[in-house]
Amino acid sequence: MVAEVLALTGEDSPVKVRRVLRNSCMLSSDVSAAYDPLYPEVFEKKNTVYFGRGLVLNKYQEAVERMEQMMLTQSMLRK
Repeated sequence: MVAEVLALTGEDSPVKVRRVLRNSCMLSSDVSAAYDPLYPEVFEKKNTVYFGRGLVLNKYQEAVERMEQMMLTQSMLRK
């Protein structure tokens, strides 16, 4: 896709493509649970996502928290 965009501008040399990729970063997207009015008790109304109100960006957990969560999940799966 990067090469295609550069081609549209006339700047599609392999060197330019590598330079653009080297100087780029990626933002990955996933899903977030939106507020469900049928189950309001499981959401904090002032700290949740609502449909149709824009993008949602979630911060990744710290490595230690991820490891603890993974270990907990594995122990639950063993039961």
